[in-house]
Amino acid sequence: MRIVFSVLIMTTLFFFFSCGERKNDSLDKAVLQFALLCPGGSASACVAQVCTPQYPEVTTENFTAVDTCTANCSSNCNLQNIYLILESQ
Repeated sequence: MRIVFSVLIMTTLFFFFSCGERKNDSLDKAVLQFALLCPGGSASACVAQVCTPQYPEVTTENFTAVDTCTANCSSNCNLQNIYLILESQ
């Protein structure tokens, strides 16, 4: 009984002292994603720098690709994610 009690106390102490605080790096990741994937700093600048040179005119053949490119710019340049993370901290 004494051995079981000793093992139980050692196990409890081990788990108690091994717990650590997890660093929240979601803001760093969001800012880095914005800086890397949003050239120009806004959705319209991203479209002008990325989508317009690739697709100078929109046709029925490339409409899906143009739509995907502009959607990527809109989601990558969305500052709402950063604002929400800042608000939650």
